[in-house]
Amino acid sequence: MIKSNSIFQGGWYSEINEYVVACDWILENQNIIAADITGNIYSFDAVEGQVAWIHKNTHNNSLLGLSVNPNGKIYASCGQNGKIDIHTASDGCLLSSSSLGSGWIDNIQWTPNGKLLAGSIGRFVHVIDSSGNQLWRSDELTSTVAAIYWSSNSELAIASYGQVIFYDIKTNKVRQLLEWKGSLISLALSPNKDIVACGSQDNSVHFWRRSNNDDADMTGYPGKPKNIAFDITGQYLATGGSPQVTVWNFKGNGPEGTIPGQLVLHNEPVSCLTFANRSSLLVSGAKDGSIAMWKLDKNGDGEPIDKVFINSTPTCLIWRNDDSALLAASDSGKVFCWNITAKKIPGIGFNN
Repeated sequence: MIKSNSIFQGGWYSEINEYVVACDWILENQNIIAADITGNIYSFDAVEGQVAWIHKNTHNNSLLGLSVNPNGKIYASCGQNGKIDIHTASDGCLLSSSSLGSGWIDNIQWTPNGKLLAGSIGRFVHVIDSSGNQLWRSDELTSTVAAIYWSSNSELAIASYGQVIFYDIKTNKVRQLLEWKGSLISLALSPNKDIVACGSQDNSVHFWRRSNNDDADMTGYPGKPKNIAFDITGQYLATGGSPQVTVWNFKGNGPEGTIPGQLVLHNEPVSCLTFANRSSLLVSGAKDGSIAMWKLDKNGDGEPIDKVFINSTPTCLIWRNDDSALLAASDSGKVFCWNITAKKIPGIGFNN
């Protein structure tokens, strides 16, 4: 079923039989959590892959999102029932349940310090604390919220039709409004939080520089680039939207007027991608069931270091925070954990 060489060996594989919405590391990386679309949430031992506990039928059997608190001790889930539930990571026990309304909640994210959680429902974004108390609600946005991103512990970026708006949650004021006529579908911020990149319904990527309000449009994608990610340096922006991974180089005056890097291996459109936490190693997954690891050159081009086929579409790829392991999950309920060591990857160190 799986073809791999040295990098994608060492670890474990399990199966939960339903589309995996999210997976992540919990409890100081001792366990892994995975949630499927029917509302079942699983915890696995990170070393052996044995099931530690199962929390079934959450969110009226329709879960849409999951976010682990940075402390790894609690996690939040959301779904079609309009609620955000906060649970203990050790056993899945429900700590609080906050109703935001009658719509779907499909975007949730903790602040970097783990004290606040944002969730979007329809044209509004709510903020609650770690006990489930509702603290703040946005003004009505221009459309259903496409994406949210905490740029700091008090500043929240929200993408909706034609705009990315930055709110100061403490003062309830708009810090910055970035506008562009188009339907945005994804949002990524560079590590220094100056560059804002969004995928668009019109098969383009639009970006702004917050420091001077300059913006540009990167076009030519055959599909919608929903998957976008910056590397740790902020120099590279990897984007989906086709079977090729397109990598834009923001060094100097780029990427305007430059030719992006093209990473060619997948035969079908990219379904997920992620950079390592401590280097510019990139992992991408595609609808043909392939997962590839890439080492980029200075121009953003590169060759695959290794690849693996999982016979289903990858839905999420998550590095362990020290980059010593990689999680992958799929639309058929497969969950993989691979041990990744620097000695397997020539020329790469994980403490750059």
